[in-house]
Amino acid sequence: MAVCPNCGAQNSAGVKFCTSCGGQLPVEAPVQQPQQYQQYQQAPQPQYQQPQYQPVQQAVPIQPVQQSVPIEPAPQVPYQQVMATPIAPPTQVRGKAYAGPKTNGLCVAGLVLSIIGIFTFGLTSLLGLILSLAGLASSKKKKQAGKGKAIAGVIISSIILVIGIIYGSFFFVELKKEMDDMKIENFGVLFEEIWQDGQDYTGDKDKIIKDIISQDWVNANDESGLSFLTETSYRKYEDYTDEFDNYVYGDYEIYVGFEAVVQITTQLPQYGLSKRAVDDLINANSKLNKEGLVLIVFKPSVQMVDGEDYDYEDEIHYIGSLNGKGKDQTLYLENLMNHSKMNYVTKSAYESMIDE
Repeated sequence: MAVCPNCGAQNSAGVKFCTSCGGQLPVEAPVQQPQQYQQYQQAPQPQYQQPQYQPVQQAVPIQPVQQSVPIEPAPQVPYQQVMATPIAPPTQVRGKAYAGPKTNGLCVAGLVLSIIGIFTFGLTSLLGLILSLAGLASSKKKKQAGKGKAIAGVIISSIILVIGIIYGSFFFVELKKEMDDMKIENFGVLFEEIWQDGQDYTGDKDKIIKDIISQDWVNANDESGLSFLTETSYRKYEDYTDEFDNYVYGDYEIYVGFEAVVQITTQLPQYGLSKRAVDDLINANSKLNKEGLVLIVFKPSVQMVDGEDYDYEDEIHYIGSLNGKGKDQTLYLENLMNHSKMNYVTKSAYESMIDE
C-alpha cells in the first residue's frame, strides 16, 4: 500500500498518483536480492522522477488603500535683503623682507681681483689673495656671508702666483745667463744696454718689409730667383728665368731690427746666439747693418722638380740686411745653419747688367 503524503489516503501498490488528491506518490524502492555470484557490479542508473505539483494556495484579499492625510503648507517668511559686509584690505607691513646675512665686501673684491689676475698675467693676483684672506677672517668675525667667494679667491690667486713664480724663475735664469754672456754686472747696465740697442735699430719696419716683398730678386752668384707672391707666401726659383718647372713654394715671416735680434736670441735656441754674438756677427760682416737688419724665416711646403710637385716641409732661417735705395737696393741673406750666403739684386737691375 502507498500512503499519499498530501492527503494521507491509501492507494494500491504500483499506483504513481493519489486517487484522492492527484498528488504524486512516493516510489517504492525495489528490494534487491543479493546475488551469490557476480562477475561485476553495474553502476546504478538514474531514475526519472516526475515533478511534484504543489496545491495552489488561496489568494490573499487586497486591503483597500487608506486615504492620504493632507499636508499643511509651511508658513511663508517675508523676504529680507541681506547686506554683504565689505572685506577689509590686508594690512601692509612696512619694511624689507629678511634676505639673510649681508655679503662681506672684502670677499667679493678678493674674488674679482683674483679673476682679473688671470687676464693680466697675475698683476692683481697678490692683492686679490690679500683681500680674500682678509675677507675670510672678517666674514667669520662679523658672521657675514661670502666665505665661499673668499675661498675661491684664495685658490685662484694662489694658483696664478705659483705659476708666475715658476715661469719667473726660468726667466731669471735665462736673463742671468744672457747677462753673463754680455758681461753685464747688474740690471741697471742691462736696461741701459737694451735702451741703447733699441736706439741703434732705427730702420723703418714697414718700409723695409714693403721694399723686400715688392721686388723680384735674383741671386747674382747662381742666377736663382726669389719672389714674394703675397704677404705670406713666396717662391724660390732654381733659375729666375724658369718660373714653372723648378722651384720651391711656401710661407715666410720677416722680422726687422731689434725684433729680429730678440727672435734669434729667444725663439731660436738651436743656434745658441746671444745678443752679444749677434752684435759680433753684424760687426764682422760689412754687408750686415743694424738699420736694415732682417730675419727671414722660410717655411717651404712644396717643391717642384721638372714639372712634378713633391711635399717638402722645412724651416730655414736667414739673417740679413736690406741695403741701398730704389733700383740699386740689394738684399744680403746668410743661412744661420750652414752660413751659406746669397747676394740678391733686383731683377730689373740684374737684367740691365746683362744687357750692358
